Amino acid sequence: RGQFEERLNNIIKEIKKLGNVILYIDEIHMIRNDNNSNADRMDIASILKPLLTSGTIRVIGSTTNEEYMASFSKDKALQRRFQNIYLPEPSIDETAKILKGIKVKYENFHNVSYSAKIINLIINLADKYMTDKNFPDKAIELLDTIGAYCNFKKNEKNEKNEKNTLTKYKISDNDVFNVISEILKMPVTQLTTSEQEKLKSLKDEMMKVVIGQEKAIDGIINGVMISKAGLRERNKTALTLFFKGAPGV
Repeated sequence: RGQFEERLNNIIKEIKKLGNVILYIDEIHMIRNDNNSNADRMDIASILKPLLTSGTIRVIGSTTNEEYMASFSKDKALQRRFQNIYLPEPSIDETAKILKGIKVKYENFHNVSYSAKIINLIINLADKYMTDKNFPDKAIELLDTIGAYCNFKKNEKNEKNEKNTLTKYKISDNDVFNVISEILKMPVTQLTTSEQEKLKSLKDEMMKVVIGQEKAIDGIINGVMISKAGLRERNKTALTLFFKGAPGV
């Protein structure tokens, strides 16, 4: 704890010395040590508060709504020293601009090439299947993973053919589907089958596994069709169903 405090004070001295500095703190909710935390952990907030009040240093921090409420909301004095700026999740179009802006770094690192078509495919698949994560992180994560996979694939092929080439590997649709399939543990065919084909056969497929409940299946199909027609907000629940009946239904 003493070493940590010394290092933090050294950082503050350096910031004061340089003058025109903005300190960026990721996961800023962690600067506060509440009573439930480890007593040995340094409370960074108590050191920063007087400096923020006097304007000695300027700080930008990032956190989530949940973590902010669990930490900053318990410390009104700390809360007053910051102005909140809410950053909503970027849209698909905004995410595409982000990926097009950073793809060169990943292309150079993995020695691969992402076309505009591949970028759009990555974003659409991330939006459709990685619903537990947010943009742009999930799309960037997928971009990176696909690049690493293709780089390994290219190097493995070159070793077999005893080649040593610096030519960038052009990522294909199949590469993207293979990586997504591995991440989600889903068959590639399920990813590549068109939405229309899935919807056409949906009732027949459900009838194979749900026996004697045609009325219920029709209700599900109707709800799915309405959802797929785009009559709902993005990222909202597609369909909520409540089944009522005798035991065993």
